[in-house]
Amino acid sequence: MSYQQNFAPPSGGYPPQGAPAGGYPPQGAPAGGYPPQGTPASGYPPQGAPAGGYPPQGAPAGQPSGDAASAPEEVENYAPSDTTGLQSYDGYGQVGFQAGEFLPPPPPPSYESDAPPLMEFGTAASITDEEARAAMLEHVSQHCCYGKGAAEQMTITNITPSNALHYTLETFCEGRTTARVEVPYFGDAVDGPFNGPPPAPWNIICNPAQQFANNAYKLPVPHTEEVRVCGMCIGCGFVRCRQCGGIGRRSCTSCGGRGQHVRHEDGRRHHERCHFCHGSGRSNCMRCHGNGRVKCPHCKGAGRVKNFIEMTISFKNYVTDFILEETDMPDELVRGVRGVEVFNQSLPQVWPITTFPVRAINDNSVRLVEAAKRAHPIERQLNQRQILRAVPVTEVDYKFKDKTTRYWVYGMERQVHAPDYPQQCCCGCTIL
Repeated sequence: MSYQQNFAPPSGGYPPQGAPAGGYPPQGAPAGGYPPQGTPASGYPPQGAPAGGYPPQGAPAGQPSGDAASAPEEVENYAPSDTTGLQSYDGYGQVGFQAGEFLPPPPPPSYESDAPPLMEFGTAASITDEEARAAMLEHVSQHCCYGKGAAEQMTITNITPSNALHYTLETFCEGRTTARVEVPYFGDAVDGPFNGPPPAPWNIICNPAQQFANNAYKLPVPHTEEVRVCGMCIGCGFVRCRQCGGIGRRSCTSCGGRGQHVRHEDGRRHHERCHFCHGSGRSNCMRCHGNGRVKCPHCKGAGRVKNFIEMTISFKNYVTDFILEETDMPDELVRGVRGVEVFNQSLPQVWPITTFPVRAINDNSVRLVEAAKRAHPIERQLNQRQILRAVPVTEVDYKFKDKTTRYWVYGMERQVHAPDYPQQCCCGCTIL
């Protein structure tokens, strides 16, 4: 349906509907027109910036801006050191953030009035001629450059069995040190001095997982926790990014800051805009993602830390020994092989061996036990163990062709020491 107009418009026509004669300017603007909405006649700079406009975000160039400018500087490998305001505790002295000296142990109990236990000694072992030859054949087979002819054809002229005596004294001790530790505090429970005084350093119970084995444990000292402001971020939870210095942007790693890549094709150089930085030569810092600041690595953004005394309990096994070996074989070979245990004793404080038929063992047992009493004054002795082993050592004299020499078979594993074996050769040689 359509309607017909039955009247004529005034001379010159109507202005747009609702406007006065001569026409309205654009809606909402005064005569002459408004500048863009929300700006004065001369025009506003970008929103929030002073007249004349702000430089690009993060400027002045090379300087941090915004929140990053006020954020404390990030310190690499930050370690707290200020103990101002932290409480001290009886028995612990002035505990710092570095591991302190060993805490003096309580005096050891006295065993002088006890009677020494009965000591019984076992017997040693030896090998036969056949076992001595078999040991040499096995030794030769393990050396690719040794010829087996000498081992098979040698004439054994004499076998002298003996036993090396290996005395070992183990002293198992415990040492304790303390140091202050800080961890991020997210509002969890605090075990502070208001719960009572901390226990004395040597009253904290810690048992080793295994006797006569080195181990260490770290335990918080009860009732020493205190909460304070993080010393790195001063409580704000953020620090200035050290990779970009708080600017938020770095030289583009893709184009090296040039803003473009060079491509060689058809013998010509073609310059292409870097798609990573869009030709600017700079890109957002990958660590702070352009923010100029990162979460404080010390408090993990919490702004506060929980400080407490941490005790390190070290269990150490100290070993001293004496070897009595009367052949020309090197004594140290005895340590690495098995033997027959002639005597084994474990006590908080052992008595030295004094009744063994070999005087050298008695004398050195007394020497080592007495030395152990004075060797570790800053640690508490928990246990001692002394073991006397008899390690079979057989000296074998033999002749091969016109050469007369010897070798030794030692240990329950039948190891061989044969420095003068006649069919040794260098790499590349062949011995039939």
